[in-house]
Formats: sequence, structure tokens, C-alpha cells
Amino acid sequence: MSAAIPWAVVLGLTVLYTALCSLLFLAVYVQLWLLLHYKQKRLSYQSLLLFKCLLWAGFRIVLFSFYLTNCAQANALQPFPHKLLYCAPICLQFSTLCLLNLYFSQVIFKARCSPEYNRYKIPLHFGFIFTTLAFVIVNLSCILIADGADDQHGWITMIRMIFSDCLFFACSISLANNIYRIANMSPAYVYLESKGTSGNQAVVIGSVISVLYILRALYNLVVVSIQPENKPSPFSYGWRTVPDHVSNR
Repeated sequence: MSAAIPWAVVLGLTVLYTALCSLLFLAVYVQLWLLLHYKQKRLSYQSLLLFKCLLWAGFRIVLFSFYLTNCAQANALQPFPHKLLYCAPICLQFSTLCLLNLYFSQVIFKARCSPEYNRYKIPLHFGFIFTTLAFVIVNLSCILIADGADDQHGWITMIRMIFSDCLFFACSISLANNIYRIANMSPAYVYLESKGTSGNQAVVIGSVISVLYILRALYNLVVVSIQPENKPSPFSYGWRTVPDHVSNR
């Protein structure tokens, strides 16, 4: 069967993606050093977000560097590095999305009434931690089950994809709702500016992130529902793409 996308295009996209991830890695690395240089809080939403972005970019650079140098080696890694390079970035993406949700929820509560935030602080943190752990545990469980089972029809991988993308979609909708409420709440702008963040900048970045993740989740769910397993096309590559390739090991 011929490839749905020419190898030259795949190579060009891989080079571009690796370069973009490298630029992101350098930019985030500089930002982390600036936090240390100006003696800001080492454990904060900003530092956690930057550190997760640094890890994500690092994993992607290593993975796509393998594809540039030796594609066969990238597909024949030992189980642990294979799962680390393919699965960890997806978990980092989701935990970052949850962290943004938690931060903007905190902004809304503190802008409305600080005592109200103190009452909901523990349930709010527990809810987002539970959601993140559920995402990681379900993904790891499906991967381990697929390793020890004959998943010829890809049901385990499909269940993992549907569960993951539904959570991505739900968290993206929640983020979009938080951004909408902040955009219509003047005290939230004042709170963000007191923390050194522009209100307009936060709204724009949050809106872009939520839209991208909503489109990503919808795209993946549509591909799973209409595209036969392992049948590549210009629309999808087949639904077992890079994020889900780990299940086939």
C-alpha cells in the first residue's frame, strides 16, 4: 500500500516540527533562568507551566531527532524509552491544560470573593488532581493491557483514544468558559495585572489554547469514528498516529 503522504513531505514536516520544538525549548529554558535570576517564586503556576513545556519540548526533540537520523531505530526502541517518548508528552499536555484550568478558576474565585475561594480551594485542587491522575492511570493501564493482550482489532487503543480525547474536550470547554468569564469580569483583569500578567494577553492566549485543544479532540474523535483502523488517507494517516503508536509495542 502506498503512503498517503509522500516521504519528502513527511521529512520536511519532521524537520520543521523539530526546529519549532527546539525554539520552544530554548525560549522556555531562558524564561526559567530569568525566574531564578530575578528571585521569583520557584514553585508557582508559572514555573510549573514552564517546566512542563520544557519537558514536553525535550521529549519531542529527542523523538523526532530519532526519526531524522534513523527511523527504524525510533520504531524499535526498548519498551520503557518507547513509552516515555510517545506517551509522556500526551500526559504532559493534559496536565498542562488542567493546570491552566486550575489557575484561571482561581483567578475567577479570587476576583469575585477571596473567602469564597478559600472555601472551594481544596475541592478545586482535588478535582483537577483527580482528573489528571485518571487520565494518566487509564492511559498507562490501556498500554500495559495492550502489551499483554492480542489487540488485533485495536479496541484497547480505541477506548484509550476516546477516553483521552473526551477528557481533552471537556477540559478545553472548561478553559474556554473560564476565559469567557474572565473577559467579562473587570476585577479579574485587576488581579491578573497585580500578578504581572496582562489581562488581555491572558484572555488571548487562553482562548487560542482552548480552541486548539477543542479542534484537536474533535478531529481525533471524527477520525476514530469514520476512518478504518490502519487505513491511511490524506485526512488521517490512520487513527493509530504518533501519540497512539505506543500501544502497538
